[in-house]
Amino acid sequence: MVAPDLGPVATVAAVNAVGRFSVLSVRLSHPMPRLGQTLSVYRAGFKVGEVRITGPVQDNNIVADVVSGTLELGDEVREE
Repeated sequence: MVAPDLGPVATVAAVNAVGRFSVLSVRLSHPMPRLGQTLSVYRAGFKVGEVRITGPVQDNNIVADVVSGTLELGDEVREE
């Protein structure tokens, strides 16, 4: 039996509050999130927002629109 990886998919590497988008740094051990996928954002164990993957992709970084909440550098991004 294999347990799902519930750890973070990525961390918030940059935030553009005016444009309501962020750059996520995806863990090298995790596959790149797919375009259109919605992920939850956590800070200190509490859910603080959601992002939707929009691209583009460069190396292990991907752009995501901020759907809800306020993001900060270092926030953890996880699948629900």
